Amino acid sequence: MPKEKSVRELKRGGEPSVAEAAAEVVGSLTRLGLTLVTLPATWLPADVRDDVLDVTRGAVQATALFPRAIAHALEEFANDIEELERKAARREDLGTRRRRARRRKYEEFEEDED
Repeated sequence: MPKEKSVRELKRGGEPSVAEAAAEVVGSLTRLGLTLVTLPATWLPADVRDDVLDVTRGAVQATALFPRAIAHALEEFANDIEELERKAARREDLGTRRRRARRRKYEEFEEDED
């Protein structure tokens, strides 16, 4: 029986990386842990339970913003590094620049003699 692919895998068209697989496992464990932590709230009276779950939901949503912000910053940083690599690939090495400068000086010297 073939393994079903996740939505991420279908989007990317390939197998998930080790980091993505580890993130999926950590995410699943986190969800399980939060479910276990909020389980005692089910024994509370309905009005108190709703208040506790609302506060918990708000705290979890607020906490979820920080990893997204960090992930966004890391993605921008990775893009900056990629851009630097592209610029470095286009940049000439020192020897090529010196030879061109010498050639230019030699051509200017020949023009001055004419």
